[in-house]
Amino acid sequence: MNYAAAQSLSAKNFKRRFGVQKNTFERMKLAFNQQIAQSTTAGRPWKLEREDQVLVALEYWRES
Repeated sequence: MNYAAAQSLSAKNFKRRFGVQKNTFERMKLAFNQQIAQSTTAGRPWKLEREDQVLVALEYWRES
C-alpha cells in the first residue's frame, strides 16, 4: 500500500494496518525527512518516496 492509498484509510484501519496512529506516522515521517536532509546524497536514487519507505518499514515491523 502506498502513501496516497494510506491517507484514505480511517484512523482505526490505519492503526490496524501499520500498528501506529496517523499522528505518530506523521512525526516519524518528519523525523525521517530531517535525517535525510542532513545526510549526503551518495549512491543510487531511491525508487520509493520517503513516505512509502516509512510505511513499508511499519508494515514489516507489524508483521514480524
